[in-house]
Amino acid sequence: VTTANSASTSLTDPSIPSKLNGNNALGIASSFSQTRSFAAMFSLNYALKDRYIFGTTVRSEGNSKFGANYRYGVFPSISGRWRLSSEEFMGNWEFLDDLSLRASYGVNGNAVSGNYLSYSMYNTYAYQYMGMTGVSASNMELQNLRWEKVHQYNGGFKFAAFKNRINIDFDIYRKRTEDLYFKNVTIPSSSGYDKIAMNVGTMDNQGWELSVLTTPVKTKKWTMEMNMNVARSVNIIRDLSPYIAMESGVTTSNGNYLSVINIGQPLGSFYGYRYAGVYLNEDETIARDANGNKIYDVDGNPVYMRFGYPTIDYQFEPGDAKYEDINHDGNINYLDIVYLGDANPLFTGGFGPTIRYNRQWTLSAYFYFRVGNEVVNKTKMDMESMYNMNNQSTSVLRRWRHSYDNPEEAPADLLPRALFGYGYNWLGSDRYVEDGSFLRWKSLTLSYNFNKEKL
Repeated sequence: VTTANSASTSLTDPSIPSKLNGNNALGIASSFSQTRSFAAMFSLNYALKDRYIFGTTVRSEGNSKFGANYRYGVFPSISGRWRLSSEEFMGNWEFLDDLSLRASYGVNGNAVSGNYLSYSMYNTYAYQYMGMTGVSASNMELQNLRWEKVHQYNGGFKFAAFKNRINIDFDIYRKRTEDLYFKNVTIPSSSGYDKIAMNVGTMDNQGWELSVLTTPVKTKKWTMEMNMNVARSVNIIRDLSPYIAMESGVTTSNGNYLSVINIGQPLGSFYGYRYAGVYLNEDETIARDANGNKIYDVDGNPVYMRFGYPTIDYQFEPGDAKYEDINHDGNINYLDIVYLGDANPLFTGGFGPTIRYNRQWTLSAYFYFRVGNEVVNKTKMDMESMYNMNNQSTSVLRRWRHSYDNPEEAPADLLPRALFGYGYNWLGSDRYVEDGSFLRWKSLTLSYNFNKEKL
């Protein structure tokens, strides 16, 4: 409960009339809803000689958010571990503390996020006509919504040796999400509604992870540990509803990239134009065919490069940004959009040492890294656009200011000319796409533990 803009700041009781502003008025609001879930779980764990370890769980759950058709879900899981280091055929390897293989499979279920989706709901209008209040349907009855099921497969091993001074864990996994749930999916408004909740498809997350913990130094007073982990994860769309937009983004305005969803490909890829520098003079603005020859119209006049013909139809001039004409038609448009990069890294991980002295002093540091992903340098885009009155980087001092008849005289790092409020000199292109790999020092911690006597 909130109130604002009353006669005095001392009048804080929300029952006191206050000024309400537009549709986002501050005031009193409340809601009421009910949901009910019921679940039962069976679990069994068994170990034989500490070598063969087995576990299984079966969980069944019902939720009132679903219709009668799919109200209940069953989610099983099973796991096993084989400790090879305890087997007789491994011999008497005293240095080996643990060598084991493990595997598991399990299913989790996620309920939908909305209440009463399986019912037809109605609203009354806020006004009357001839003393009667109108009633309208507010949602589509969704009887066939299903649980979002996550199937996860996992395999790995553990190696520990030399009194646990070397510990290695490795896991490989695949997590498949079926009946992926989206809350607001756009549908044709001819149905009477513009958005509904629905199960839209299947998505995989798969990869591996390696973790290593070592203790290279261990004495009565000194201990040094070194930990490291590295992982590879890929997100792939396997199936998707036709109601999900496969593309998002606008390629006809500055500063925007196109995101595309391709079945069987990772999410996170972005598309745009290839930046080819700056038009140094008027001759360079003439369109070229695939062989590099100038293009002329039927009257023998040169055809100049354009952007977004025929809707936008901007003619490039000397000093404008040059974009690669992929199909050599003299028109930069959606046909010239190409793959520019992937925001997903090839590898992620971290490492760091921990040094302990006399069980009281502890010094630890941690670094983490990401390798193989591309990022859009939005700062560079904003600071070199020369499109508005915002402050700009000193790099814009290298902008185009006059024609260069001899291209060799032009600086290699020449920027497009300044155009206030118009032009297409900072379209989403590989000009701003950069390697996103990094190594970052995250923390350094020094701690001291007081003993009981000192306290």
